[in-house]
Amino acid sequence: LAGWNEFPANLERVEVVLTPPADEIAGLQLSGYETSERLKYRNAYYVEVIKRAKYVEPGAAGFGVLAVAPPPALPACLAPDSSRCHYDISVIVHIITNKLLNHLPFYRQSEMFARLGITFGRSVMCDYFVKVSIALQPLYETLCRLILECQVLQADETGLSMLDPGSGKTRKTWIWVRKTGIGPPLTAFHFDLSRSSGVAQKLLGNYHGTIL
Repeated sequence: LAGWNEFPANLERVEVVLTPPADEIAGLQLSGYETSERLKYRNAYYVEVIKRAKYVEPGAAGFGVLAVAPPPALPACLAPDSSRCHYDISVIVHIITNKLLNHLPFYRQSEMFARLGITFGRSVMCDYFVKVSIALQPLYETLCRLILECQVLQADETGLSMLDPGSGKTRKTWIWVRKTGIGPPLTAFHFDLSRSSGVAQKLLGNYHGTIL
């Protein structure tokens, strides 16, 4: 991968050896491994060393590999080819959680990675954030539908200052919230540039229950 930097040697390494299905390697000879590294997070960052076994005809190693273990699968939002992805989903989840729950912007997280010796650019984090958001869209739509089925609904909006790219200034935007007033606690947030009645109409639709 162009521009890729290896993970620092001081990070813990955990080896995972993968082999093809037994019926694919019957009668073949192990010739080595295709090795790659993937960053993972479990209370701390570590490197998973993935060793994919390669098999050839016995005594005919020079005629090419006949079978090789596939790479471990990843969600499609991370990479269409999981063999070329250097980050586990646990790392992406940790980054997004830090941004949304711990209020750590991506540029600060990028600096934190740099102090560990890991190159993880802000633009790459933004790209993953968008891809994961798109992947979660059906879940968000289901959440909103379930909230609107509740007989008692709580709703509100609050102002938020947002940097206006290119202007060097901030502008007023709004976070709208809808949550169930009874039953299972469900909450959905919506970001908008306006607090007009049109936004309320879009979010509440033909709701006929009680709104607080």
